[in-house]
Amino acid sequence: MNKKGFTLIELLAVIVIISIILMIIYPSITKTSEENKEKLYQGYEKMMIEYAMVSSKRNQSIIKLNDLEELDKVKKECIGYVEINHDVTPNIYKAYIKCDDKYQTEGFIENKA
Repeated sequence: MNKKGFTLIELLAVIVIISIILMIIYPSITKTSEENKEKLYQGYEKMMIEYAMVSSKRNQSIIKLNDLEELDKVKKECIGYVEINHDVTPNIYKAYIKCDDKYQTEGFIENKA
């Protein structure tokens, strides 16, 4: 009699091997995902600065994220503001954001947003 198929032992061995591979790969996948999320938020900060530089409110010392009309996507995920130092030439722009309790710029002050 010719039997075709896998035995229970062979199937268990394959499951164990796949589990070991996933245990090795999973931490690097999550780390990469977190790094990409942080780069996304840093990109948001750069966009805020660029839009603040061309904003009609660029003469103020603080521009809130809600005042930057073009950044609707950032507004859905984050709160924030751009501080502008007018004491130096060229002006210095610094963006501060807080996004979903997962990312927060160092120095972020909640009541300024």
